[in-house]
Amino acid sequence: MVLEDLFGHDQITGKSGRVFDASVGISREEAYYLFDIVQNDAAITKTLEVGCALGFSSVAICSGLLDRPNAHHTIVDPRQSEGWESIGIENAKRTGFQAIELIEDGSEFVLPSLAKTNSNSFDFVFI
Repeated sequence: MVLEDLFGHDQITGKSGRVFDASVGISREEAYYLFDIVQNDAAITKTLEVGCALGFSSVAICSGLLDRPNAHHTIVDPRQSEGWESIGIENAKRTGFQAIELIEDGSEFVLPSLAKTNSNSFDFVFI
């Protein structure tokens, strides 16, 4: 499981060779709590997450959505590509779940827009 693999390292190396401290992510207990919530509720298919960083919460959520028909995960993170070298998105895709949309803009801009255009379209939101 990708989630367990992430917690097996103190550091994660980006494409450029930059080393990231893995302790910046959520804890193992928090990650498995998220996973359990999503996996144990079949009504959850559309999820939204603010912030991705190294992808610990993204991996937990995407792992819970895996093999769920019509599931989709939206991530809002203005620094995912540049600041985090896309590590979080790549880790989320390692779960095998591919219906991931990354919006690289500030949540202060994205969330009001999503609220106007996607009213009631998320079953689970993690901020």
